[in-house]
Amino acid sequence: MQRGKLIDWQAHKYQTKWSDEKLQAIVNQYREYFKNNRIDAVMVKVPLLRYHNEEITLILQKLEEIVRKYGITKYDLITQVEIKNKFLIRNTDELIECTVKKFPVLQQTFRKGEHNNHKYYRKIYEAVMSAYIFSLQLQFNSE
Repeated sequence: MQRGKLIDWQAHKYQTKWSDEKLQAIVNQYREYFKNNRIDAVMVKVPLLRYHNEEITLILQKLEEIVRKYGITKYDLITQVEIKNKFLIRNTDELIECTVKKFPVLQQTFRKGEHNNHKYYRKIYEAVMSAYIFSLQLQFNSE
């Protein structure tokens, strides 16, 4: 997201079971994003704290190392519950609908996901709304 405009969105699926190699693949994906894009803020959608396990903790630790390496000071975490509360959304279907209304460029992604109840693309909508919320917070804090 750049100045409130959605410029890129993707979902990555790592279907192998947890291993050091899987962690490295995820970390390398983050490194590529940082290397190839001018990132100045990071918002990560995470599960509720009670669902954090060793794997999530390791990923977040590695991501924080990368964020520090690139000198990014705007870094935060958000849960799905927080996203829904910000927009008074009751369920994932409403979250998807709200996201597509706010970002019409996602119409094609929406149509691709209709056949399987958006199972694969659900994370994209959550990520986009997380970024949007963070951009609003940053804008508000700078005024």
